[in-house]
Amino acid sequence: MAPEQSAGTLSVVIKTSVDGSGLRWQHLFERLASLRTLPAGRLEINDFGATPGVARLRIEQVFEEATHA
Repeated sequence: MAPEQSAGTLSVVIKTSVDGSGLRWQHLFERLASLRTLPAGRLEINDFGATPGVARLRIEQVFEEATHA
């Protein structure tokens, strides 16, 4: 996803060793956005080949903490 960020947007940068995982990440963020309003900010992910379930759990934890910041 694009590293540029505008006010009120979420910028996501993903580093992965898994070829062809872009669509999986896109679907994950679309699913998250359908469940809640995503916070504005910059999110950098080094996935180390994490499964979608683990990645989603960690991302949701970050978003939860962001609401308390």
